[in-house]
This record gives sequence, structure tokens and C-alpha cells, in this order.
Amino acid sequence: MTNHVHLLVYRGENSLASIMQLVHSRYARYFNRRYGKRGYVFQGRYRAFLVLDDRYLAALVRYIHRNPVEAGLVRRAMDYRWSSDRFYRGYDAPSYVKLVRVPGFEGERGANRYKDLMLSKEKLEVPVFLTFVGKEGMEKGIERRKPDRSRLKWREKRGASQVLSRAAKICGQMGQLLERLRTPSRQRIVARFRNKIMSRLYRDGYSPADIARTFNRTPAAVFRACERARRK
Repeated sequence: MTNHVHLLVYRGENSLASIMQLVHSRYARYFNRRYGKRGYVFQGRYRAFLVLDDRYLAALVRYIHRNPVEAGLVRRAMDYRWSSDRFYRGYDAPSYVKLVRVPGFEGERGANRYKDLMLSKEKLEVPVFLTFVGKEGMEKGIERRKPDRSRLKWREKRGASQVLSRAAKICGQMGQLLERLRTPSRQRIVARFRNKIMSRLYRDGYSPADIARTFNRTPAAVFRACERARRK
């Protein structure tokens, strides 16, 4: 949309926070570089709702794709440039993005189902409460965090001294001086080892904020370091 986006995300083994951090930081760098701007691009934190039952996915798919039409930006959903409507109708996705249709809309049959859904006049219910999409009571037993990335684990390890001690130990194993890696230096060798250690600390269960403070960086830098480590 003109001032916000709607995303239907399957996060898999990744935390939604890390996904959104990556999306926001990458787009902000692109936007600021292209338009000569500085600072934040997005206002405030994103809002997220966990879908508790697949039966509500169809309603969300239609809501998201019809949003540009309801806002008066286009007459047909498929005419909106920044929409995945055409992909759901069976056309190829743009080369610069990888899209996956939600369950029930795969293949030719799924594309036909989507077309019928968009033509339907039936009012589909999208019940929302707290931070969930579904009926109250369905959220019981749902763990929104991966067990090994729980707040409890972070709380047990939280604190500058714990992160600093662990970072110093890893630096020793790699033959690096911690104080050198804590400087603003952008030398390739310094940045490479700094990223390796930040990524390892994150895998060890320390919070991005604590890691960032230890290395005088930002949480976004920690997530970028983890992304680079995953690609290698």
C-alpha cells in the first residue's frame, strides 16, 4: 500500500522478529541510498497476528489482495503492481522475489479456487483477538517462540558481563583481540571475525540487544551477521 504493507508469512524455523528485522533493515538501506535519506524509514514496530487455523487463511488471502481495490488504488486486484494477485492466478512471480502460495491454493486447481474466491460475494469472517486470528481458546498450548530461543533462556544468560566473558573466550579460540573487534573499524578482516563471533553468540542463545551492546553495534547488525553465516 502507499504507507504500509500486508504480509502473510510462514516463518518455519525462523523467528518472525528476525525475518522482519532483515526485511526492514534491507529496505531501509535501499530506500535511504536511492533517495539520499538518513534514519528510520518505518514508523514504530510492526503488528503481527498468529493464524490459529488454516480455515482463516482464505479470508486473509482475499483481504490482503483486495486491499488496493478497497482503498481505491486500482479497479482490479491484479492491476496493483505490488500485489501477489497475479501469482495466485497462475502467472509467474517477478524474478526479484520468491513467492509460495498458502496451502489450498497450489497448482492449477488452487489458481481456479483463488479466482472463485476473489469473485465471491460471500463475507468471510476474520476473527481477531489479542495477537491471534481465530476463536478464543484455540491459542491454548500454542508456543509462539522456539523452545531454544525462549525469553527464559535469554533471561538466564542476560547481562553485559556474561556476553563479554563468552565473547572474550571465543576471541581467544580464534586468535583475535576482543577490544579490536569492539572498535568501529570496517576493515574486512575485523568485520569478518566480528560477524562470526556475533553470529555464534546468537546461536548460543544470547539476545541480539546484548550482543549488539557488547560490540558497539546495532541489533540489525547482529541479524545481518547471522544472515551472512547462514549463506556460507
